[in-house]
Amino acid sequence: MDEAVKRAQVWLNTTYKGKKGYTEIETDGIIGAGTVKALIIALQIEEGDANPDGIFGQNTAKNCPELSEGYKDNSQHNFCRILQHGLFCKGYSTKSVTGEFGSNTKSAVMKVQEHAGITQTGVVNGKLMKQILSLDSLINKGDAKIREIQQALNNKYLNYFDIIPTDGRPSKQLAKGLIYALQAEEGLDTKTANGNFGPTTQAKCPTLSEGDSRQDYVKILQYALYINGESISSFSGIYDSETKSAVTNFQYFASLPVEHYGVADLMTWASLLV
Repeated sequence: MDEAVKRAQVWLNTTYKGKKGYTEIETDGIIGAGTVKALIIALQIEEGDANPDGIFGQNTAKNCPELSEGYKDNSQHNFCRILQHGLFCKGYSTKSVTGEFGSNTKSAVMKVQEHAGITQTGVVNGKLMKQILSLDSLINKGDAKIREIQQALNNKYLNYFDIIPTDGRPSKQLAKGLIYALQAEEGLDTKTANGNFGPTTQAKCPTLSEGDSRQDYVKILQYALYINGESISSFSGIYDSETKSAVTNFQYFASLPVEHYGVADLMTWASLLV
C-alpha cells in the first residue's frame, strides 16, 4: 500500500462525494484505473463540466488551466491539489499536497517532462495533465532504444499527438506516433494529419535509398525498422550500409515484391508502419 495514494483517495472522496459524476472509490492505497478516473472526474468538476465522465478528452484538455510556479488554489478550485495528488500517484513526489505550485511541484513536473523526453519548462498544460492523470508509464521497463524512439518522437512531434508512454515497450501510441511523424515531415499540418497511413500520406511518402540526405525521413525509417525487429545500432538519420541492410532484411522477411532491394519504397513504408 502506498500512503500517498491512500491520501489522494481519501481527499477525493472527502472533496467530491455527492457531486455529479463522482463515485466514491476504495481507499486501499493502490493506484489503479478507479483512482485515475476519480482524479479526472475531479478535474472535470473543477472545470465546470456538466457531465464529468472520467474520460480525458479534447474538451478536458482544452479547459484545463495552465499551471506554473506561483499558482495557488482558492476556495473555488482545486486544480493544483489534483495535480499534486496525480504526481504522487504517478510516482513523483512534491513533498506535500498544499494547493500551491511551489518549487517542489515544479521539480516533480520537470522530472515528468524529462522522462517524457520533452522540454523541461515546469509548466503544466492540458496535454501534460492528461499524461500525469494516466496509468501510462514514463519509466523504462523494456528496451532502452525503443524508449529513445518514444522520447525523440515526443520531443519533435508533440504538437501532433498526446505524449507517448516512454516505457521502452511497443504500443499503439508509438505506432501511430511514427505515422504522425511521417505526416509532419511530409508537410501535413496538425489539423490534416491523423495518424493513419491513408491516400494523402501515401502520395507524399518518399522513396529513400543509400546516401539519401533527408535525415528526418531516414530517422523515422530507422525507428520503424528497429521496432520491427531489424538491427539498427544508432538512429543517425544517415542512410548508410547498415540501414540498407536492415531494409533489405525486412523486405525479404515481409516477402515484398520490390524491384530494388535495400530501397525504402511505398510498399516498404506501408509494411513497416501499418
